[in-house]
Amino acid sequence: MRAFRFLLAITFLILAFYETSGHHPVIWILVFGLMALQSVLAIFNFFIRPLLAVVLVGFLVYIIFAAGAFIDALQVQKPGLNLWHITPVRYFVYAGFSLLVCLYYLWQSARIKSSFNRLQNHHS
Repeated sequence: MRAFRFLLAITFLILAFYETSGHHPVIWILVFGLMALQSVLAIFNFFIRPLLAVVLVGFLVYIIFAAGAFIDALQVQKPGLNLWHITPVRYFVYAGFSLLVCLYYLWQSARIKSSFNRLQNHHS
């Protein structure tokens, strides 16, 4: 599990570096930097739940509003055109990936918290 979380941290750092020349570099570098930080902290089973909740809600809202641009970009796609170079498609994929990782970390956080509470309430 630690190796997976380490790979997620590396992935978010690579995405942050990749987006330095994008349309909204500050926003994506900040988001990917925070997700990379959370991934490193998750290696040690430490989760910043308020951060995850804010990022999760932000990406949900973004996906809802960006879905139209994503569908439009897919409809105008020409043969041989790389979809990754279409900004709405790339941002939609980023948001979906980050949303899934946020959900995963929130689930892990809740699972660890419930295990801790069970151990704490167990009388020996």
